[in-house]
Amino acid sequence: MTGGERMRDHLVFLDGVTGYLGRWTLFWLLDELPDERFAVLIRPETRGAGGAADAGRRLDAVLESIGMASERHRVTPVAGDLSTPLFGNPEAVAALRAPVWMHIAGDVRFVKLGTRRSSERNRGQTATFLDAARRAGGVPTTVCHTSTFYAFERAGTPRDRYTVPEDFLDPGEMQHHNGYGASKLEAETLLREEVRAGALPFKLLVFRPDVIAHHIPAPAVARRNPGLLVDDFRVMFGLLAALMGRPEGASAGGAVAGAVGGSAGRYLPVDSATPLYASDVDSTTRAMANLAVLFGDGGLPVDGGYRVFNLANRWQPLTCGDLRAICAALDPAATAAVRHVSLEEFRTTVRPRLSAEERLYYTTFIEPFVGYLNRPRTDPRTANVDAVLGEDWHLLHPGHGRDARAWLAGGVRAALGQRCAAGAAAPAAAPTPAPYPPPYPPPLPVAGPAGARP
Repeated sequence: MTGGERMRDHLVFLDGVTGYLGRWTLFWLLDELPDERFAVLIRPETRGAGGAADAGRRLDAVLESIGMASERHRVTPVAGDLSTPLFGNPEAVAALRAPVWMHIAGDVRFVKLGTRRSSERNRGQTATFLDAARRAGGVPTTVCHTSTFYAFERAGTPRDRYTVPEDFLDPGEMQHHNGYGASKLEAETLLREEVRAGALPFKLLVFRPDVIAHHIPAPAVARRNPGLLVDDFRVMFGLLAALMGRPEGASAGGAVAGAVGGSAGRYLPVDSATPLYASDVDSTTRAMANLAVLFGDGGLPVDGGYRVFNLANRWQPLTCGDLRAICAALDPAATAAVRHVSLEEFRTTVRPRLSAEERLYYTTFIEPFVGYLNRPRTDPRTANVDAVLGEDWHLLHPGHGRDARAWLAGGVRAALGQRCAAGAAAPAAAPTPAPYPPPYPPPLPVAGPAGARP
């Protein structure tokens, strides 16, 4: 802790632990800092007097899901809601004593641009979190905000190229197609305004991960519970539905699902050479946890009151063609039926011929990804992450000996088995990637300047 003087009850207070990134950030905090305690914000599903008990039950379920039930005594649930000032629990905010706050929760639905609910919720929740941190009983030394690498959206083609800065964006230069990326840009713009106004009484870190697929796996996860290596594949499922023409049964509805087999699901408006940015959840959440603690409790300095980190896989880039080849190995007929077309051809020739049900399929499953897939190529540098954590912080760094395509193939197979409509699971005879052999990568380096430690 900066100065080492201030009393604390918890090292980190974080939200979003019932979601994907949040629960695995909590995992790494618990796994790598066995002597520390943490507080987590959880929205109760029960209102009134039973809210605190319900938050505790939801925390129990989270810890069970990540193999950390035995660490329950180190995690304090705070009942609250990000849609309400001071989380609707001012007494708890007044009592919080944690030098590091992490805002990870967010509306991560890939929706079309103009969907106001997603846009307003992500900016509004960020504002609520900042305000609570200012007014907490123990004002934190560092607040971390989780954004997205896809806040960088520009018109153009995948042949164009630009460099992603380790700084805030000029909103006037961004041209979003997707409501999620646009909402994260709005949240970052709010943060930029607060920094420029000198309104933040704490250091600010902004984390920008790219698409998070699934576990690499990391040995720490396997040690806690090997079953955790089969996990949540929602992020990649939209692309799988596109590549294999299979909408998700639970969400598609009868009319949309029935449209598959006609034109719907038979076109993908992106070139197969277009990059697909993808990281494993372990690299990203472990890096977020380490950076938060090093800059918060460890006291590493920031320039101008903030730092922005691009947490992206730049070592083993994958393309839409790579993902298509994996799908083809699992289900050749379904994948062969999908035809790549240019975005212009899709908009001018294909879409006008679709029925209303087929258009609904594309609106739901394909169009939210169109801007991301057809955007200019970016240069996902991670220079400042490398400087703090070492170049090999990402598990797809060549030094770890991982095969990105084999890793993604395992995730594709599991996603097809878990999330597709009935009958869409990968054939039993499909090739299974070999397990990831030891030696496993060493723990992430956490040494900063002299004396800095998590």
